[in-house]
Amino acid sequence: MKNIHVLPTPKPSRFTFIKYYSYYRFREDEFINDDAHQNQHIYITSDEALPYDSSIFDSGAFYHIDPVGDVHIITKHTFKPNPHFCKRIILTTDQDLIKDGVQAIDDEFLEWFVKNPSCENIPIIMTTVSKESTYKTNIGFESWRKEEPSQDNRMYSEEEVLDILRKSHSIEQTSKMDSWITKWFEQFKKK
Repeated sequence: MKNIHVLPTPKPSRFTFIKYYSYYRFREDEFINDDAHQNQHIYITSDEALPYDSSIFDSGAFYHIDPVGDVHIITKHTFKPNPHFCKRIILTTDQDLIKDGVQAIDDEFLEWFVKNPSCENIPIIMTTVSKESTYKTNIGFESWRKEEPSQDNRMYSEEEVLDILRKSHSIEQTSKMDSWITKWFEQFKKK
């Protein structure tokens, strides 16, 4: 389910869409606002189910799409739609929401997103920061980060692969099944 939302904004932003060349750009030290750039804000939402109680709108910010398809960013200062049609905004580049307490998206993720603008979903991890149950949101999908060596690049011996195949079958191991796994492995292994 989509949880990354990019919306144009009339306000200055370091994250922009370059109109003439059709690509995103992020600048660490500039807030751009001119005719060549379409300023954007990114909103990352949570998939948590919200209660049917409009008091949730008293804190935080929410992403809402109305029946016509228009998008609204809901805060305690705006109208209160049905909470079932909203998603809580947990990370953003919107400076107004950051001032109201929504966590800012870090520069490392913005740099990655400029290179991967088709990404629509990123897993989120909520971690407790203090005893008062203050939460910090982390982007939990590690593959968006710079390429780092991983176990997936590890080479396995034939014996290790056969052992993994044998253990992966939940049925009772028999010599006939073991023979079939071995024949299948021999047929498809790289030679």
